Amino acid sequence: MIPRTEISSYSPFSFTLRDVFNDIWPDDVQLNSKRYHGLSEYPDHWEYRVDVPGVDKENIDISISPSGLITISCDQESEPQDGETVHFRRQTKNQFTFTVPDGVDQDEISAHLENGVLTLELPKTSVSSRKIDIE
Repeated sequence: MIPRTEISSYSPFSFTLRDVFNDIWPDDVQLNSKRYHGLSEYPDHWEYRVDVPGVDKENIDISISPSGLITISCDQESEPQDGETVHFRRQTKNQFTFTVPDGVDQDEISAHLENGVLTLELPKTSVSSRKIDIE
């Protein structure tokens, strides 16, 4: 008679992409969504873009903390149409969080939504270094 052996459920591939990104993603950016989002730098401003297809601007909340942490929350849910029998409906909630880069005028941050892409414009301050005289 052949002895029975236990089959282990361990797999070297039992990790998620989140596990990979946790090691290489900056600590001040949280990867809480599968949607595209990115931060780009220009000479006079930064732009943060996030794909939010099908989400109305009324369902998007953007807040900034005193320490410069921006949080974007969006809910996507669809209402049943007249005469529609719903068997399955997906509701999506996403949250994106990042720290405002140094040198950004937080009072002038603006946002606009166009074609399913939310863009935050983070203007750079015009503060330059100055000489300090000794009295």
